[in-house]
Amino acid sequence: MAKLVGEVIRDQREQRGLTKSAFARKLSCSPQNVTSLESRKSIDFELAQRISLILEFDIFESFRVFHNDQSIKEKRLEKKHSELSSKYTLLLEKYNSLLESTVKYGNKKL
Repeated sequence: MAKLVGEVIRDQREQRGLTKSAFARKLSCSPQNVTSLESRKSIDFELAQRISLILEFDIFESFRVFHNDQSIKEKRLEKKHSELSSKYTLLLEKYNSLLESTVKYGNKKL
């Protein structure tokens, strides 16, 4: 499961040995704001840039899940397409078999 943006920020802050107070000073906010920030699901772009600079960490790189999500979706679609193609092929084979039977026996009831 993907981490929330606040969790990533907290983890990076802790890895760098920064207390909430020290991080708050660098962000020009209060430690309470840092606590709030570290529980967020999302943040605005400018704040993410500032945090990336302070922590010397590309926060955006951590959330490049769109491509991963996209490839997962593509794989699911490919699987679904394959399943549907198999079903279609099976139905087509049954249709051809019925058609052959109809031609072979004419209009007689089977």
